[in-house]
Amino acid sequence: MFLSIAGKANLEKSDLEPALKALKDRLMKKNVAEEITEKLSESVAASLEGKKLASFTRISSTVQIAMEEALVHILTPRRSIDILRDVHATREQKEALYVVVFISVDGVGKSTNLAKVAYWLLQHEINVMMAACDTFRSGAVEQLRTHARRLQVEHLILQPITRLSGFFTQRGFVC
Repeated sequence: MFLSIAGKANLEKSDLEPALKALKDRLMKKNVAEEITEKLSESVAASLEGKKLASFTRISSTVQIAMEEALVHILTPRRSIDILRDVHATREQKEALYVVVFISVDGVGKSTNLAKVAYWLLQHEINVMMAACDTFRSGAVEQLRTHARRLQVEHLILQPITRLSGFFTQRGFVC
């Protein structure tokens, strides 16, 4: 308790362990893979070991901030992302497809955001095809079908996903 008021000369691994364990437990409850949880925890520990804890700062808050910084670092693209430039570069390869995949847990807006991106691409005269590979929640497949119809784009409902390559091969694409 006194550490959080007066600060500490340098944080040691033993100081961080309870907060890191809580972080790991929280990530595991959110279905983050154990290997990823472990690596993220190690990264946070490495970034904080030897650093001075500021006065009136809790170790758990410091660990939370370090985790957020580590995630931002991991998720920040290493190059500029210009989808239109990349699509046009792919078009020049004649037989290549530009594929965008939306993956995440249920209920976060994948289908809605896919429809928004598809609409944006259509506004830039890019042909769009949607493929639903969500076999777990039938509502997601119907939602995607509805978006595709409204946007007037071709859509597929595939089970399992391995049928995708056959579909594209039949249309003359190399997969």
